[in-house]
Amino acid sequence: MNRAFAKEVLATLRKNGSDVTKPHCFEFYIYVPKQAYAAKAANKIRQSGFAVEISRSGKRWLVLASKTLIPATADLADQGRFFREVAQAVGGDFDGWESELMK
Repeated sequence: MNRAFAKEVLATLRKNGSDVTKPHCFEFYIYVPKQAYAAKAANKIRQSGFAVEISRSGKRWLVLASKTLIPATADLADQGRFFREVAQAVGGDFDGWESELMK
């Protein structure tokens, strides 16, 4: 599944005309049921070099991680695996990613 994540990210970026050899600002979304779980996830994510914001989103908490990566050389499969594992460890859900497009 993790390789599928990497392929999906690269395919989506390329389909939208993005140059995957240039740095992109990525955002990864994790939703958790409690603020304490969001803080725990945020600490783990920060240890991996991501900037993290926590905010309330309805009845859940959003942990928004961001980092600049070069998609063509970044280990996107590892990123997908990492965020799924962090989410699972705190009873949350990894809800995907977004990135700016680079021409």
